[in-house]
Amino acid sequence: MDYNVQIHHLDVTLDPDAKHQLQNELRALAALYIKPLPNYQIFKPTSSTSLKDKIVVVIRDGKGNLAGFVSAILIPINGIVEDIVLHSGITVIHENHRKSPVKKLLFSNLIMSVLRSYPGGIWFTSLAEVISSLVHFGNYVTNVFPSPSYEATHGTNLPTAVHLHIAKEINRLHRPKLNISPDAVFDEKTFVFLGSNDWDQGRGFMKDIDDTSLWSKDKESSKFYKSFLRYGAGDEVLQVGYLDLKTILVAMDKEGFNSDKNNLVSKINDRDWRIIEIAEADVLERMERSNEGVAIMMIHDLFGWTFSNTRILADYYAEEVGATVLVPDFFGGEILPSNTILDDSRWAELDLPAFLARNSKSVRGPEIIKTAEALRASYRRFGVMGFCFGGWGAFHIGAKDKQLADCISVAHPTMVEKTEIDDLAVPVQIMAPEMDPMFTEELKEYSNQVIPKLGIPYSYQYFPGLEHGFAIRGNPNKLGERRGMERAKNAAVYWFREWLLENE
Repeated sequence: MDYNVQIHHLDVTLDPDAKHQLQNELRALAALYIKPLPNYQIFKPTSSTSLKDKIVVVIRDGKGNLAGFVSAILIPINGIVEDIVLHSGITVIHENHRKSPVKKLLFSNLIMSVLRSYPGGIWFTSLAEVISSLVHFGNYVTNVFPSPSYEATHGTNLPTAVHLHIAKEINRLHRPKLNISPDAVFDEKTFVFLGSNDWDQGRGFMKDIDDTSLWSKDKESSKFYKSFLRYGAGDEVLQVGYLDLKTILVAMDKEGFNSDKNNLVSKINDRDWRIIEIAEADVLERMERSNEGVAIMMIHDLFGWTFSNTRILADYYAEEVGATVLVPDFFGGEILPSNTILDDSRWAELDLPAFLARNSKSVRGPEIIKTAEALRASYRRFGVMGFCFGGWGAFHIGAKDKQLADCISVAHPTMVEKTEIDDLAVPVQIMAPEMDPMFTEELKEYSNQVIPKLGIPYSYQYFPGLEHGFAIRGNPNKLGERRGMERAKNAAVYWFREWLLENE
């Protein structure tokens, strides 16, 4: 059977009359299977905001009849990447279509729609009592707490600070959006809302946790989640994980989604972004075909590879240099909350000593070199851009015993040692703010004394009045920082044009 898929970002794609008509259809289908039908999310009959901040994927059969739908909510959570969480809402499929590909079509189109806006990934949550749904979520999302694999991956059965922050904010501010009973008790160690469905608005979702027809085929994972729930109590498990393209593609392969990966990727972003693997590192690639054979690797700073400004700069480099830009993940999948990084008063929450120990030069240096070697072998001309943490990585790539790049550029480099400056052997550009406790006055002076004597092209760009992090942060609320970020971007573009294009 042919199906028609419609994706609605409901504040944007539908006028009021169309919203009302769609809502009536969704309520009518859901009322067949959810009794009583709760007045929340997309089902609120009189709320002017019931469709606000929602994404709904609708599938119709050849006659235009509603075969199924899935909804999702965008929940604001300060202190995490993008300051937003995607929460899986409600899925309803008509019984005549449950053996069809409708479920896969709903899910894949929802994910494509979301990743089109967030190509680097987004934090994703789910709240469920149905055991098969809990197992299913863990198959499609990475870094999930709670999950059967979490303790083996993290060395503890306790949530990370980011997982806990998201869960606490949902418990504190967003219970009504998730239809959680006002009397439910949240367990911060297990992420279980005790009695979440045990009220008049939730009893339609209560299930028999001993009914194995509601379990996944993965019986061990099903038993894992069953252990969290009390029989007949209406408990629900809040799952928190990260949704990224690579994990989704792998899961779709396993689940038998008949989707061409490249076709899926091409829909994620109009600018040809995709996630690939190079030398065992996940890499966000911004493809650019105007100068095939020319590439720039960006080594991220503390914000990590998914930070929105990192992708924005990668777009600029790709378009203005005409090079493919690659942004590897050199933090092993760990992502620090951007709002916490930007707030100096909250840095104690990050536990930076432990984080830097996990991402030290001895740990990440070999990964950076291995990735650079793979790219050097794949491209005719190859440059490196390093911010903060990425500065020392760029210096290692441009060292005398490596010389893996045709040129490097660094902005406010961190953890740089004088011996690494002595060892440079490729054209190097340094962008230095006036105030930088990491790239100190002593290191600035040393660079300007030593590098001109190394016999390599050297560009030193000084940014008076600016401070460490300006070139990636571009904070409009700090005097001159946004302009400084633009100037740094332009300087890097000219540098890469000079050494990646003009000398071919």
